[in-house]
Amino acid sequence: DQLYAQDKETSARLLAYRAATALATKHANAMLYASMAKDFCSQSLNEVCQVAFELEGPQAYTSGHEVERCLRDSVAAKIYSGTNEIQKNIIASLITR
Repeated sequence: DQLYAQDKETSARLLAYRAATALATKHANAMLYASMAKDFCSQSLNEVCQVAFELEGPQAYTSGHEVERCLRDSVAAKIYSGTNEIQKNIIASLITR
């Protein structure tokens, strides 16, 4: 499970770097890369936090616990970065151009 979390983190980080580089260089696909990074990063954060939640067991349900806060924040990140469905719609429209 730790390897899974590290893989997700590395992949999310690389997608974010790719999007940032594309935006900085005004690449034609910058918006596509940014939407892909937002979608993948928010999903990955949520998945990794859920795995941590399961590994911690009943203690994770305690208010203020680090894993509980991580899971709560990951749900908020999905909402604040634009719902994943909207990101997927943006990605689909940019790919089919």
